[in-house]
Amino acid sequence: MPLVGRETQLRQLTRLLGQPAAGGLTVAEVVGEPGLGKTRLLEELREATGRRLLGWGRGVEFEPRPAFGMFVEALDPLLADHVLPVALRTRLAAVFPACAGRDTDRFDLDAERFVLHRAVIRALELLAEHRGLVLVLDDVHWCDPASAELLAQLLRQPPRAPVLLIAAYRPRQLPSAVAAVLTRAVPAGSSRRIELGPLELAEARRLLGPGVGGLRAAALHQASGGNPLYLEALARAPASALHPHQLAEAVPAPAKTALLAEFTRLPEQVRLVAKAAAVIGEPIEPDLVAAAAGLGLAETLAAAQQLIAADLLRANGPERVVTFRHPLLRAAVYESASPLWQSTAHRRVADLLRARGAPATQLAPHLARCGEIGDVSAIEVLTRAAENLQLHAPAAAAGLHRAALRLTPENAGLPRLRLQLGYATSIALTGNVEEALSVLHDILARTPGDDDLRQTAVGRCALLHRWRGQLADSEILVRRELDRAPMTDTAAGAVLWLTRGLIEFRRGGYQSALAATRLGWAAAIWCRDPSLQIAARAMAVLFAPPDGGAEARANLDMAATALDTLPDAQVLPLWNTLMWVAMAEQTHDRHADAVRHLDRGLHLARQRHQHLLICEFLTPRAVSLSALGRLPEAATTVRDAIEAARLVGALPPYLIGLTESLTIARWRGGVEAARAEAAEVHPDVYDSDFQLGAWVLFRRTAARLALGEAADFRAEVQALGGPELPGLLHAYRPEHYETLTEAALARGALSEARDWAGRAESTAEQNRPRGWGFALLARARMQLAEADGRTAAHTAVTAARSFHTAGDLVQNGRARLLAGAGWAEAGNRERALIELDRAAALFTGAGADLLLKETTRQQRRLGLRRVPAGPGPAHSAPGDLTRRESEVAALAGEGLTNKAIATRLFLSERTVETHLARVYRKLGVPRRSALVAHLHRGVGTWSGLSQF
Repeated sequence: MPLVGRETQLRQLTRLLGQPAAGGLTVAEVVGEPGLGKTRLLEELREATGRRLLGWGRGVEFEPRPAFGMFVEALDPLLADHVLPVALRTRLAAVFPACAGRDTDRFDLDAERFVLHRAVIRALELLAEHRGLVLVLDDVHWCDPASAELLAQLLRQPPRAPVLLIAAYRPRQLPSAVAAVLTRAVPAGSSRRIELGPLELAEARRLLGPGVGGLRAAALHQASGGNPLYLEALARAPASALHPHQLAEAVPAPAKTALLAEFTRLPEQVRLVAKAAAVIGEPIEPDLVAAAAGLGLAETLAAAQQLIAADLLRANGPERVVTFRHPLLRAAVYESASPLWQSTAHRRVADLLRARGAPATQLAPHLARCGEIGDVSAIEVLTRAAENLQLHAPAAAAGLHRAALRLTPENAGLPRLRLQLGYATSIALTGNVEEALSVLHDILARTPGDDDLRQTAVGRCALLHRWRGQLADSEILVRRELDRAPMTDTAAGAVLWLTRGLIEFRRGGYQSALAATRLGWAAAIWCRDPSLQIAARAMAVLFAPPDGGAEARANLDMAATALDTLPDAQVLPLWNTLMWVAMAEQTHDRHADAVRHLDRGLHLARQRHQHLLICEFLTPRAVSLSALGRLPEAATTVRDAIEAARLVGALPPYLIGLTESLTIARWRGGVEAARAEAAEVHPDVYDSDFQLGAWVLFRRTAARLALGEAADFRAEVQALGGPELPGLLHAYRPEHYETLTEAALARGALSEARDWAGRAESTAEQNRPRGWGFALLARARMQLAEADGRTAAHTAVTAARSFHTAGDLVQNGRARLLAGAGWAEAGNRERALIELDRAAALFTGAGADLLLKETTRQQRRLGLRRVPAGPGPAHSAPGDLTRRESEVAALAGEGLTNKAIATRLFLSERTVETHLARVYRKLGVPRRSALVAHLHRGVGTWSGLSQF
């Protein structure tokens, strides 16, 4: 196993080894919880000991060891190779075999233990006299009492020789005598405490290797708590398992067995109580454990105390809540019990909880393990608990739904169908779309004339088919159901009409999409569902015609305001609401608001382990981050989005992710890799979703422009419905027309380019600054192609102003780059360099490395001798900031707290603090407020509007 995340600790220990071999005892404590890699760190150090003697001993749990066993293992080989005074050897012979001989007299060890202590200390001085000695004592928490006593004496009366003592231990299990001495030694400065904490996410990803994607690595990191031992065990679970409890339960038995070494050596009754505690879960309550074990409370408490002493159980927090050390350990202990014993234990606990009147969520997990077929009471409890947990813990809800179905007879009719619907919803939220579809189709095949149940099933089935890229199947289901019952006043009916509007939108029929959306909106108003009303209003904004701008903006304002006042409990049942509002905001250049709403959705999805929804929020988030010029963060987000979509088989988010990946690569670099990934998609996938498939194809071809290749978009334009581009929302057409203008000019097709530039202006709306900026950019390209450099420069600067208003750093920079080319064409070198310098600053701030290189080339063509260094492989911002430091600084500049930055970038708060400290030092600012001011001044300089 590679040593990952312990580089700092290894350097600390190596530095101690490198100190001059003089003086007395130096103590280094290597402290950490089980599985954090203390022994692995010490093994890495072994090679660095050099000429110094090395003694290595360890404590051993449960195995019978003689007194002083840890010191014997460490020192006996060294004593055998050294000549010692006879008197000293005589004293050591009572314990160390290497010193025993026919001519040595033994002394009474029990009566004269202090004599042995002094002898060992003297032996250490002699061993270390010439070359120094490194004494490594591993697993000190398991040392025998005599070794603990000797170690304490060694710390109180250290040898007067160059001895480096490295003691590795678990702090919770350290013998009290040794702990007391170490506690006094650390404040006195005679001991260096080197603590091993959990791995950061980036370190966990390194340990897992390149074969594990970012989203799964994040799930494994969260479930393991950053503990390398648990991380490697959990990594053996199936790729579909992402919830912490799913991971713990899905780990193969051999991996779990490896965690039970401490458990199997405990006394039988203590093991019984551990199994009973595993039955209870968390928190562990003594009377419930006693019931599960079938023991008295006094016996249970005595055994529990031994489990706490062994650090299998822990009392956490001020309330001393008892839990297992890790859920993986609990799962391993639980599975070590036989199924019959498990069922009996759960039955005892369920009976006690029923007598108490416990809530359904506490009683249900036990009934799921011991309920009998036809037990109506158990089925009711399981169903109620599953419904309560569905939006907060869908994996747990799915388990309870599954148990309720197992207890419900096949011929139960409507109650069983309703249970199936709940189960399908729960497993879909965990990402198991295939099984959810199978269950939903079974419901539809057997549903009687219950319109609400049937329409709900059709709506969810259609949604999942769309997610799988089966738009035609989704369309057939929805049309058939609405033809059967077109007039509806239920929430399920409203969802069907909104789904039909979405399908029409995917087909490029905006008028029919708007008509269906309005019918869904009316149904949502009728049934008084605020979340559905907000979603319908936002969808109406998306599908609105170009001449409906004022009404659309008013609807968007109302939708966003209503969403912000809606509590999470009302947003969660219809999570699409957040996505639709964010998408509508994107079309109106409100990308910061879109990110805020998408972050709310991501927070809810992650908090409740709703893996199906994560990619639904990640992909549009990447789009907005890119539009805001936050390319490094956008690149990370889009990689996670693509992986998340692959894991759950969600085609639309996957295609949008590919699209944005191509766009980001066009500005940052890595175009070939992004195009190759998009090229791997089977053509049938593009055909299944006309709009998104055509969008990916267009962006894949556009990425060729970044490579300086000529690009012919005839096939892509046809895929989007022809020159009018009906396959795109109105708001996105100017951007695509600008790309078509650039491509036509690159091929020398001036007439074609002029036509595309004209279309860009005819479709752009001046009250949408980003779209208007693209129209101006297309016009400036035409003016430059016609050798009117001065006019082109003025037009490009006006475009830059529009992009500045929209907050788009990348497009602002592209406009400045074109303005520089215009002034160069007009022969005004000074103004050209000013614009190119602004472009370079903007690209640097956005992380647009590829565009920055092009800007640098333009500057050199104009004879600029000294160009500020751009980002190399590891740098991306002024002041020699690394890419990560730039991201942290930018988020701090936006006013985010350390905690918010840590959440955004998947870091710990401590890591964020470290990055900020480096940023302060490199930029020469003393505090956060000064950093914000510095960044604001920098943005003003980079994107200030030219008056030329």
